[in-house]
Amino acid sequence: MTSQSLPVYPARDFVVTEGVAEGDPITFADELVMDDIYQLRPDARRGRLAMAAGEDGLTVEPDTDLGRPGNRLHLDCCLTFMARDGSTAEALVLVEVEGDAVAEVYLLPLAPLTPRTDYRLVGADRHAATTRLAEVACVSFTRGTHITMASGAQVPIEQLRAGRAVERGWLGAA
Repeated sequence: MTSQSLPVYPARDFVVTEGVAEGDPITFADELVMDDIYQLRPDARRGRLAMAAGEDGLTVEPDTDLGRPGNRLHLDCCLTFMARDGSTAEALVLVEVEGDAVAEVYLLPLAPLTPRTDYRLVGADRHAATTRLAEVACVSFTRGTHITMASGAQVPIEQLRAGRAVERGWLGAA
């Protein structure tokens, strides 16, 4: 079983501000309406969702800030949003299930989202979600890949040693 922590937003932090579902938080693909416009709340804070992948799928791990340990996680879809300037951003929707009911929905942005910025929902792809999660959650580096250290220096991966601080990217920052 492999374990991973992901910086996610609870659904209530990414809400429809214009459209059919105005006032509703992000949800799973079956209930989304294309062209609705979402915004990240100004007070939104990502939380750490610890999950494990096992034979029975994804589950919430004990060392988590969000979710209830032991609950199942369903990787629902990969969403594409378009900002007013024409740029796009993708995000994954993870659904926490307790028993047979939805306990919580989480949004894992694959690019930074800016509060009070309009994001129009332009796509939902259930098939791409697994691949996109693997790209985010399962990272490996080949020999010669340079890693930026906390000092700003670039060091080949094979020269890293345990305990050395590396620069934190947007995905790892809380």
